[in-house]
Amino acid sequence: MGVALEYFDSQRSLSLPRWCALDANSARDRTAVEAWIAGLLDHYRERRNGVRIFVEMSVAEPSFLFEARSVVPEIIRGLAEHIPAFARATGETDEARRCWMDAWLLIYQTVEQCSNVALNFPGVDRAL
Repeated sequence: MGVALEYFDSQRSLSLPRWCALDANSARDRTAVEAWIAGLLDHYRERRNGVRIFVEMSVAEPSFLFEARSVVPEIIRGLAEHIPAFARATGETDEARRCWMDAWLLIYQTVEQCSNVALNFPGVDRAL
């Protein structure tokens, strides 16, 4: 498990800058958002073998999945630095918690779809 976590950390350091590259101005521009998503999909596709390793590790060692999910809050925090909608997901108020759940679901689902595209799972369309 230790080797898998080290590999995951190295891949996280490559992926986080891509995830956090969207800023407030770009987030309001449909073309920029589509380009950002396309870049994420391409990034995952280029790292197909790494995605496959993560899936296999999650099956072989269920606790790995909990570690892998830890990247979602990191992405939210990174996006919150530049995008007000994500910034509202920080804090301890009820509103912040609701926003956090929305942000978490959005990012988690996007990670899942990127992984599905990378692994050529059926039912996932690459076209935007």
